Amino acid sequence: MFVRDYVQLHFDPIAGSRWTYPLLTLFTWPTVHDRTGRRGNGDAGYRDALCDRIDGSVAGAAVTDEEARLWFTDGVCLTISLRATDRAREKSLLFTDGSDAWWVV
Repeated sequence: MFVRDYVQLHFDPIAGSRWTYPLLTLFTWPTVHDRTGRRGNGDAGYRDALCDRIDGSVAGAAVTDEEARLWFTDGVCLTISLRATDRAREKSLLFTDGSDAWWVV
């Protein structure tokens, strides 16, 4: 979901998981890496590349001091900068697993 100055990625629950409907709110626009290259906010085809993630399956995720990465089973990767200079707000992202648990980076 595109909101004025951030984007939210809603996920289906993992079968058999305690997680209900995970939600990732990104206050730093992600970069999309796919077979055609990389696209950032404002680049031609950027929003289409993000929308192409709809119905995609997540293969994995990782967080370092510099960035968060989200890999999809089709090989596409989203990177989210965690550097303070790239943030639109105080934090870069919020994640909730759909319960009462929240992670803030």
